[in-house]
Amino acid sequence: MLQTFRLALKLRHFAELESRIARGEVLTVEEMTARHFPTSADWSTVAAWATQRGLTVTPADCTRLSVQVSGSTAQFERAFEKSFARSAYETGTPAPAESSLPEIPAELSSLVLGVLPIEAAETEHPAQMTTVPTISNRLHPLAVRDFYHVTGLGLDGEGETIVILGGSTMNVPDTGIFWSQTGLPTTTAQVETFFVPPFYSTYGSEYTLDTEWSLAMAPKARVIYINTYALYLSVPLILERLRTDSSLHQLSYSSATAETSFFRSNFAQDGNQYYAVLTGLGISCFASTGDFGSRQDIGAYAIGSYEPNSPRTAAIPCSSPYVTAVGGTTLGYTPGLNGTYTLPVRETAWTLPEPAIIPPADPSTPARPPNYGQPASSGGYSVVFARPAWQQRPDLPGGIGRMVPDVSAMANGNPLPYAYYTGGGILLNNFGGTSMSCPLWAGFCALANQARRKAGLPPLGLVGPRLYPLLHSAVFNEMPAGSSDGIAVSTTAGNGDYKVGSGYTLVTGLGSPNVDQLIKFLTSDVAITTQPVSQTLSANTSATFSVTATTTGGTLSYQWLFDGKPLSGATASTYTFSATPASSGAHSVTVTNQLATRTSDAVLLTVTAPGQPVITRPPLSYNATFGGTSVLRVETAASSSPQSFQWYFQGYPLTDGEGIAGTSTSTLRFTNSTPGCNGKYLCLVENAAGSVLAEGTMNVPYARNTEVGRLINLSCRARAGADQEALIAGFVVGGAGTTGTQNLLIRASGPALVPYGVGGTLTDPLLKLYDTKNESVFLASNDRWAGDAMIANTASRVGAFPWPEANSRDCALIRTAAGGPYGAVIASASGTPGVALAEIYDSTVAGTYLFTSPRLVNLSARTRAGMGENALIAGFVIGGTTAKTVLVRASGPALLPFGVTETLADPQLELFSAGDGATPIATNRGWAGSAAVREAASAVGAFTWTNNASLDSALVITLPPGSYSAKVTGASGASGIALVEIYDVP
Repeated sequence: MLQTFRLALKLRHFAELESRIARGEVLTVEEMTARHFPTSADWSTVAAWATQRGLTVTPADCTRLSVQVSGSTAQFERAFEKSFARSAYETGTPAPAESSLPEIPAELSSLVLGVLPIEAAETEHPAQMTTVPTISNRLHPLAVRDFYHVTGLGLDGEGETIVILGGSTMNVPDTGIFWSQTGLPTTTAQVETFFVPPFYSTYGSEYTLDTEWSLAMAPKARVIYINTYALYLSVPLILERLRTDSSLHQLSYSSATAETSFFRSNFAQDGNQYYAVLTGLGISCFASTGDFGSRQDIGAYAIGSYEPNSPRTAAIPCSSPYVTAVGGTTLGYTPGLNGTYTLPVRETAWTLPEPAIIPPADPSTPARPPNYGQPASSGGYSVVFARPAWQQRPDLPGGIGRMVPDVSAMANGNPLPYAYYTGGGILLNNFGGTSMSCPLWAGFCALANQARRKAGLPPLGLVGPRLYPLLHSAVFNEMPAGSSDGIAVSTTAGNGDYKVGSGYTLVTGLGSPNVDQLIKFLTSDVAITTQPVSQTLSANTSATFSVTATTTGGTLSYQWLFDGKPLSGATASTYTFSATPASSGAHSVTVTNQLATRTSDAVLLTVTAPGQPVITRPPLSYNATFGGTSVLRVETAASSSPQSFQWYFQGYPLTDGEGIAGTSTSTLRFTNSTPGCNGKYLCLVENAAGSVLAEGTMNVPYARNTEVGRLINLSCRARAGADQEALIAGFVVGGAGTTGTQNLLIRASGPALVPYGVGGTLTDPLLKLYDTKNESVFLASNDRWAGDAMIANTASRVGAFPWPEANSRDCALIRTAAGGPYGAVIASASGTPGVALAEIYDSTVAGTYLFTSPRLVNLSARTRAGMGENALIAGFVIGGTTAKTVLVRASGPALLPFGVTETLADPQLELFSAGDGATPIATNRGWAGSAAVREAASAVGAFTWTNNASLDSALVITLPPGSYSAKVTGASGASGIALVEIYDVP
């Protein structure tokens, strides 16, 4: 069967493009082509790679952002060296599994963003429209214009063009009937339609609605309607049109698909590139947030509305930071006599019906619980995109993911708004949903750009940075809880997980617009031409921050901010002060001309002095797992002065919020690592003497990876004897959020160690397994493995070293273990002691591990430790493909409060990698009250070390996949009882 894929190429100099967009610059198509689109040589390199492997390549479009290739399934398997699940493609499944998609060829990784399916696999579903029976008095567009203060502005959108992207054929004559019946001065001559193959030939009401209502707000504007399913097909057409038509300044797309159901293989990142291109060319892009509240029904009912058992989600494409995300509100009307309605009297958030929806006890039950499938304004946190700088404000919810919506407008009402559509043979004339609010905002934008053109200003481009400084102003109608004229919104109302209220909410964003006030602000521009810069200064020296800005009118005023809060008296373009440790942190400035407001970059001041904190281990780079828990941790030397910590992202101070905690501690914790976390993080560590910055980065792949970094093997080698001299290896199965059981291979090696040069081995080990959760319940034992084929095969599969002698006295057990603590006891059957090796392997079959699968999270071994062959050695293996943080502890003196005598007085801990057993990669002798060790121990439930000055040793370290060993010896050469522990740190 013929398959078609698209190799999505990367924009060049993308960071530079982002900076130019943030400054409000508008590029030409020629500039975009010369500086940011892939070069002809790059496109040809990728195309040649495909051609050499027998694939057919489609000629390039003007963006050169895609290399479309086609061929048979067998050809693709040979080209990408991967077997594809044919059912995902040959049966036309809309969204192939992530594991079924081709991976980026290594030799093309610098050029290619991702390998994406096309055809049905890339089709988005439009935001749901709500329909009700026809009523006698439908909501008239003129009433909506009045409500949003559009009437009387003297603006009609003339000279502006709105691009509408669609997924169906629009019946243009219907739009003429709509404008005629509503008395608007708009004609079908203002509408152009383009069909970009492959397009949809069926009629659809969705985009008729978009055209009718966007031009209802801007009746003299034009619409270019593009019928195609894919952005990558639309953008080349738009660019070609821009070469001769400079009026294309706004784009509307009434489509919303949950990130959780559609996100895969850089699809969202590919779309983000195209939206960045459009924004850079001066086009303001608007997209619906969707009608599914905070959780989209992607399960049994699959009707695109709210389902409490689905995961929380934002939607694409509105979650792109280069798109203005539009949510929904409800307009209330006072009913009059004979079915008439007066003008709107109140606007509230479009919320779910109350009482709140309660999930069924059994989600698989076929009976739909009350209120399932109800629509509401969608909103939430992106798991794909990091929060842009313009959403980094202390008066916004905490967290680091891009928040949607940005703004809102009418999506629901009583009665619902009127639209005219007969393309499908049926008259539908009452519509709603964020499919309505999105084109409304495109129409508002056309009015604003018309006004800016009259004022000699460039088009708006990226709208978000211009809107957020207007929070709490007269520009926006906020949606607090309350009741008026029979329209009630209680304090518990919301879209599922997020509630209504004053200010920004994840239901309605900043609010709906008063367009007259909005245009007043958007036509009085402020531009920052020179940003402040970060500085590192000595204590008690003079610090100066400055900014340069321009304005189109009025007088500029300034307000400097420290960690997002206003500084008293700092109201000039230059801010000078005496640098002290207390002034370390983020500084920024807002510049306003009484109408428009711009906020500068946030820059950091670091104040140094003798006695300032000392970073002993910076956070560096963390390669995290999609959906997993991960941390960035900074370690410092002990200080006589208390140390404080503050984490920053993109220059802005972080606060605990959605998916993030520990923002004012040494450990920044991500409870649900997603690509939205990606970026550079700074930790400002401060004491009374000074401050210092530590830098780290998060890197979460744009694909769910089940082969996560985790402990797959724990081992301990020590001297073992009978009874009290037995080697006891304790281990724990489980992990946060895991359920079910884990398959384990447990081995006790004695004679099998001899071929590896180990002397004095235990000749007759006896292995016993206990469940230690319930006072050491005996589970199983083995005194010789007897060449058991299952044990041999399992050992080979998990990578254990082979036991060559089938009749040796080495012992092994294969067990299925539920979550909890266990103890593997290795003793001498004859009473003669010797060196033994205890091993616990995760024997989960490759490819079957899930995020909810139990894993090995702790190994502990207590025995006498000394020098040479009497050293206590614990080994562990990190499997998967991502890094893992572990806590390794060597307790000696810390055991005394538990009644353990003859403890090792000064345990020294050394950590080795399998590749270099001679040179330790990390060492510790005396933990010195390390905050990182203390925090990690608390997180994993380890017993507390109470003496900061004790000679117990520990390491908290993030390691890539591989084999490691922790060696415990007496630093002074003495011996004694020691406990070694290895913990999986979440």
